[in-house]
Amino acid sequence: GTGDYLSVPDHADFDVVGSISQDYTIDFWVRFTDHASQESLIEQYEDSSNFWRIDHDDGGGLTLLVKSGGSSIINMGRSGEITDTDWHHIALCKVTNGSVEWGLYVDGAQVDYLSDNSTDTFAGSIYVGIRGDGSSNPFDGNIDEMRITNTNSFSASPNATPDDTITVPTSQHTSDANTKLLIHSGEAYTGALTGETTQ
Repeated sequence: GTGDYLSVPDHADFDVVGSISQDYTIDFWVRFTDHASQESLIEQYEDSSNFWRIDHDDGGGLTLLVKSGGSSIINMGRSGEITDTDWHHIALCKVTNGSVEWGLYVDGAQVDYLSDNSTDTFAGSIYVGIRGDGSSNPFDGNIDEMRITNTNSFSASPNATPDDTITVPTSQHTSDANTKLLIHSGEAYTGALTGETTQ
């Protein structure tokens, strides 16, 4: 909740907003310990003026924000607020078919929608559980089965109503040709942590 986070080095596979013809899905399970202001869930961060991120705001809910050159080019309104401390499945689905349709889903139900063809690519690492500066808006809780794919993994059809639904996974994801990041969060690790102190 204050200093624990995960970072993954930059790769072109993470260019979620890099094209108007490439589908993407970001999904994961989340459990909040508390609900304190804004908590960053996942972000690709080049600098404070260039990034994409999904966060959760106490009193508002989930959002996707993309900034390019300091300007917001994609900004999904806050919706789908999570107020309890149970496990919930979150999915961001980008579906391309001449235009780009974005949908946010909580536990399989669509909670937000945006049609926006804006694009950009960022030369920055992925950060899970904190903003890319390594200190702001830390997440307090648990994240499991974090996945990024460059396909419409749930056959989503986001719409403006919004009333689309997707099937919530009931088992661990398996890696395939479209899987660009997969973190099970349950792997055992032994040995020294480079640059960190074990407690």
